Amino acid sequence: MALRAHLRILVVATVVAIAASVLAPFAPAQPAEAHEVQRIAGSNRYATAVQVSQRTPYESRTVFLASGEGFADALAAGPVAAAEQARLLLTARGHVPQVVLEELARLSPVTPIPIVLVGGEASISDAVRQQLADAGHQVDRIAGVDRVDTSMRLLDRLRSSGPVSEIWVVSGWSFADALVAGSVAGRNRGAIVLSYHGSSEADLLRWIDRVRPAYQGIGVNIAGGWPSVSQAAADWIRGTGAAGVWRYAGENRYDTARRIHDQFSQQTWNGTMLLATGESFPDAMAASVLAAYGHTPLYLAPRACNTEVAAMLRTERDERAIHTVFALGDDSALGLHATAMLDCPILAPAPSPIRPRP
Repeated sequence: MALRAHLRILVVATVVAIAASVLAPFAPAQPAEAHEVQRIAGSNRYATAVQVSQRTPYESRTVFLASGEGFADALAAGPVAAAEQARLLLTARGHVPQVVLEELARLSPVTPIPIVLVGGEASISDAVRQQLADAGHQVDRIAGVDRVDTSMRLLDRLRSSGPVSEIWVVSGWSFADALVAGSVAGRNRGAIVLSYHGSSEADLLRWIDRVRPAYQGIGVNIAGGWPSVSQAAADWIRGTGAAGVWRYAGENRYDTARRIHDQFSQQTWNGTMLLATGESFPDAMAASVLAAYGHTPLYLAPRACNTEVAAMLRTERDERAIHTVFALGDDSALGLHATAMLDCPILAPAPSPIRPRP
């Protein structure tokens, strides 16, 4: 009996092994990596922004300085910096990090740099302004009474130097759609305006009164679905004299980026794309100017593997003949599955134990 049981186990094991070898070709295969990955990363968000700055070949010495701790005031800064061929760096609220001071010195070893602080003292304290002024830099600040007003003041600065080609309306309470839209707006003197945030018609009317003059005769793009920019806001914009209103919204932030680039980035200049995490703002914010400079599409990806997003990114890569992906941030921001655009691994179920008959 023991011998028969042993033979029975051996036969079953052999059948399982043969079946596995036959079925193996039908298991989902990971796509071969069809692009090169180059990381743009520093030891922290401030150092990563410096790395981005060093890859941005603008000749202007002007630097826009935004908060690296909160995105509220700085969402609209990227297109304005791009229009002025300036760089966008990040700072802590209470002091300028040493790596940023070193980058300012690199940009202009002798002559003081014009620096624009974006946001009020709740975002960037007066101690930062004083630290920069003591170093001899010319410091200005663009700040409104709230984040929406700050975006309008940035628009005013853009309009003061020439015509505005288009306006993107985005939510001021989430960053993802705004940063992708800003990377596109910055190519051709477009602007970012933050949508109102309120639950009453009075809130909406106050917002419309503030932004109405900016929309007249200009095409308006909306980034994101109704939770980001309400249909009521879109309807009111249509009544302000805008040349047209178009909405670009996907099923999530990653798909919204795809829809924006399917319209505005059908071809790339140099076969490259930028990839940033869609779960935190600093890396994508710092890169929005670089994306605008090179007409390079900026896509978002989650930190963890996501088969649906990976498939979408591979399609975007192949349609645009992209051969190089610049990944923003270190492995903790974007891991291998994100940068290589790999599907999530399929875990095989544990085999059931085979027990011999008694």
